[in-house]
Formats: sequence, structure tokens, C-alpha cells
Amino acid sequence: MKSKSFDIIILGGGVGSTLLSISLLKKSPKFKILIIEKAAEFPNKLGESTSDITALFLRRLGIDHILKDHVKKTGLRFLYNETNGDNLNDVSEFSSPTFPGPNNGFQFNRKVLDEQLIQEAEKLGATIMRPAEIESHDFKPYHVKLKIKTQSSVEEVESKWFVDASGRSRFIHNALQWDDVKTVLSTSAIYAHFSNSAEVSDWNIPEHQYWTDYAVGHGSESTIHFMKDFGWWWLIKIDDEKYSIGFVYDNEDLSIENPKEYFLEQIKTDHQLSSIVGKAKHSEPILIKDVPYQTKDFVKDGIILLGDSAAFVDPMVSPGIEMICQQIANLKDLLYTDVIEQKPQPKKWSKYNKRFSKGYADRMEIYKKGYNYMGSYELHSNWLQAGLFAYFGLFVFSAYMTRNRIKKPLTINFIDRIGFNFFIWRLNKIKRKRMKQNRLSNHKPSAVTYSGFSYPKGMLIYGIPLKMFFKFIGRYLKLEAKEFKFLFKKK
Repeated sequence: MKSKSFDIIILGGGVGSTLLSISLLKKSPKFKILIIEKAAEFPNKLGESTSDITALFLRRLGIDHILKDHVKKTGLRFLYNETNGDNLNDVSEFSSPTFPGPNNGFQFNRKVLDEQLIQEAEKLGATIMRPAEIESHDFKPYHVKLKIKTQSSVEEVESKWFVDASGRSRFIHNALQWDDVKTVLSTSAIYAHFSNSAEVSDWNIPEHQYWTDYAVGHGSESTIHFMKDFGWWWLIKIDDEKYSIGFVYDNEDLSIENPKEYFLEQIKTDHQLSSIVGKAKHSEPILIKDVPYQTKDFVKDGIILLGDSAAFVDPMVSPGIEMICQQIANLKDLLYTDVIEQKPQPKKWSKYNKRFSKGYADRMEIYKKGYNYMGSYELHSNWLQAGLFAYFGLFVFSAYMTRNRIKKPLTINFIDRIGFNFFIWRLNKIKRKRMKQNRLSNHKPSAVTYSGFSYPKGMLIYGIPLKMFFKFIGRYLKLEAKEFKFLFKKK
């Protein structure tokens, strides 16, 4: 049997695989790429919401004809109901509406998006084998030979590079026994799709004029988070009739014997969730145990692990596709230099490995700390505001201003760590004190506060980092002032 030769073989036909293929083929149509996808039809899956860095990457990729078919993400909303009561006055909110700008994101129907992207990759020149699966494999350094079984035949293919974009099934991790590193974060998730849910006005805090006047759309089309102790729920509108609703919880703080039963019970008994779901129809809940994980090696001997086949952090604020896009921003240039220019760069590949090992590990550490404050409006909104200063004020701003900044994932350096450790120490101390005093957050009825991020016009854009820093410091000082006032009042 004669082998068909390719430059790159990619296992999996999801967003990681297709966005990489589109990026490479737009850089050079000379690339010979094979995508192997096992499913004849894509399923629903996680990864339905994009972050600002993802939006920036997708806009630059030039696929607006695909993006226009999906729901425009209008921002982030975090709702806190510390009493779990049915009075909307008890619910507080921290929001970050999306203003018009280059970072406007989307909420995807992944079944539709994945199909659109694989067709786009094929149109640009990628070869697609689907439905197909690997029958046998022979991996040697910088050379792979596979037997691929399709519906009609068995074919032999080979290439120098192999990209595992198989997602959570993690083909290389299982087939070649690649090691994982220990992660500090331990969570699980369960979700389902709901249709014919209640009208937004039935459960929502009245939308404030600030959002109405400036955001790119209604607050119901944002990614909505319902914050609880030891976990959180998401609500994502993915088309005109369907919502994705899911629950993510800390395995160390919440032990659930039957997660599917728990999920269905909570959406009936929780005041916020039950008012949303009502008599809505839902799909079979899907459980994902042990959401976070991380591989030791992101690339080795001509094998690349992309996206969820390598690592995953947490669904909150949608870092999954963002990290995939950042990997692709690096891989596009590295593979072009190696394959098209035929210039191996071992030092740059080693740098890539270290860059993403640290990027994923640091994100997990940040998220781990955040789970300590999930149910508290004042504490968790402080954690969020600090994160948004780092994310919007430093990361998104610099990626917008400098094209190559998108290649470097958000990490914690030595100076960052000093401030980060102090901030977390204070939040932990305040939390312990409040628990001992049985104190909840003190806020006005239906309180709503905002992150303060926007893209101003003209020279004002250069003030974004400073503006976000002062937003963070202002919120933190208000928290400290409340603690001081309570101490003084007590005396």
C-alpha cells in the first residue's frame, strides 16, 4: 500500500484543528495538511463563548463571513444571591459590558461553528478524511505513519508533523503515555442545553441605563454567571431558542454523589435557576469529571498537542479557545519556518514549550484562589476586578497595540507575585473574619457595579492600563473601608 504524504497531519476536526489549518493555509497555500475527524456530524460541546483575545484573533484571521452567523457576545455578568432568596433586591451584580471595538466576541453554537470552519479549511486546501479513525500508528521522531479507516477503505498516510487536536479524548496522552503535571485546581462540570426558557424579565435584575446606552447589545446575550459557594453556574445564549446552562464546582469543597441528579434538582429548587428554566425542555446532562489537567510536554519529536488535548483550565471567562488561538499564533510561524522554509528551530520550540507550560499553570493558580470567594459579591468582585486589570489593562491592551503580544499567554512574573500574594492574603483574612461574624456582603438593593473597561477613541486609548488600575484600587479600598467601618462600629 502506497502512503500519501503530507506536511502536517491533524487529528480532530474541531476549532483547534481548523483554525490552525486556516491560519497556515492563509500564510502559505503550499502547506499539505490532512485533517482526520471521527464524527460524520459534530456534537454540541463546551467552548461556546469567546474571550476578548479570542475575538481579536478571529477578527484578524479574516473569517467575518462565518462569525456573522453567531450571537454577538455583549459582555460578562456575575450575579450573586448570598441569601438564595426570591427577592431580586437581594441579588447583586458585577458586570463588564462589551463596548464597540476590535475585541467584540461571540457566543457560538459549536455544532454549527465546527462545521463551518472545517468547510472553510477544506476550501483553502486542507484534505479532510471524515468520518475516519486511526486503525494503527507508527510514531518515530519527526515522522509518523498511520493507517486510517474510512467508511469505504483503509488508507496509509505519513508526515513529519502530527498535531493532536482530539480534545479531551487526548489521543497522544493515552496512546503514547505522555505524562501530565499535577494541577492545583480540581473541578468538575455538568451542563445541558435548554429550549423555551423563561423570558429574561422574569428573572433578571432590571438592566441599568449604562449597559443599555453603551454596550453592543442586550445584557441577556452576555455570558451570565450565577455565583454560589464552592462553584458557579453559567447561562449562555447560543441561538434564538437555545441556552447552555452548566455548573462548575470545586471537587475539594463540594462532594456530589450523583452530579446529574444534583444538577436537575438544583435547577428546580434554586430561586434564580428555577425562574429561568421553568418548564423548559433540556438535553441529557453531560458530566465532565476533573475539568483541569495539563500535559508535561506541549511539543516533542514532531508531535504537537493543541488545545484540550494538552491542557484545560476552567470554563469561567472562556480561556479555552483563547489559549488555543495563542498556541496557533505561535505554531503558524514555527511550522512555516520548519516546513516551508525548511529551517529547524529547536530553541524556539523549547521556548514555546516553556511558555505554555507556565501560561496554563499560572492560570490554574489564579482560578484556584478565585474559587475561595465565589459566593461573596464583595470578595469575588474584588478578585474579578484585579483579574480584569491584569487582563484588559495589560494583556488585551498590549495585544491590540502590538500584534505579536497575542503569542504570549498571561503569566505571573516575580513582581506580579508579590502583589498577588498580598492581595490574596487580605481577601482570605477578610473572608475568615466574615465567616466568624456571620457577615454577608453589604450592598444597596439590586446593586450593580461595572468593570470600567472600554475602548475610547483617539489618544485616550493609551489611558486604558491606568484606568483599569485605578478601578481595581478603588474597589479594593472600598472593601478595606467597609472592614474598618465595621471594626469601628463594633467598638
